Amino acid sequence: VLREGLLLRGVLGKVIARETAAQKELASQRWRVAEGRLVTKLREAVAKADAAVCESERSRVLQEDLEREVVLGRAELREQAEELAVVYNNYASALRKAGDLPRAIDVFKRAIKTRERAEGDETVNLAPILINLGACYLAQGATEEAEPHIAHALRLRSNHLGLSNAATLAAKKWLLKCRAAAARRASAEAPSVPPTAPAPASPPPLDA
Repeated sequence: VLREGLLLRGVLGKVIARETAAQKELASQRWRVAEGRLVTKLREAVAKADAAVCESERSRVLQEDLEREVVLGRAELREQAEELAVVYNNYASALRKAGDLPRAIDVFKRAIKTRERAEGDETVNLAPILINLGACYLAQGATEEAEPHIAHALRLRSNHLGLSNAATLAAKKWLLKCRAAAARRASAEAPSVPPTAPAPASPPPLDA
């Protein structure tokens, strides 16, 4: 009986040892599977991160290309607007010389708007067009319409070129000419005052 008990204990010990080893092997396998899954997930995460970096880089390059195209497009449009403003100004000057002042005024205004779109409303390149427009109004006798344009041209040239510049002095002469014409017009339109009749002579004194 003792021998059988010992044999049974030995068998049971082996069974327990095998079960323990099996559990360790199972745990090891589970760890390897979990580790493998973790490594796979890490690799997927790295791949996604790399793809995101590549996509971000492509987006950045694309954005830079688009910005470059926008800058080039704006420069091209500005150049075209400048050329168109010159064409308008020359055409309006020809109309002015031909005596077609209404059409010249209209085209000079187009030239001003085109130049403003190209360079803004504070560019000194507006000054010649403003003076030409003012000269048209002045030729029509419309001094009130002429003066603001000529004064604007004078201000632009004074700010950009200085008060002693020849172009600034020329604009100042135009403004003085406009104001002199306005003064003459105001004087001509003022109602004339009738001359005052002389007072009647007093009668001679009566002899006593």
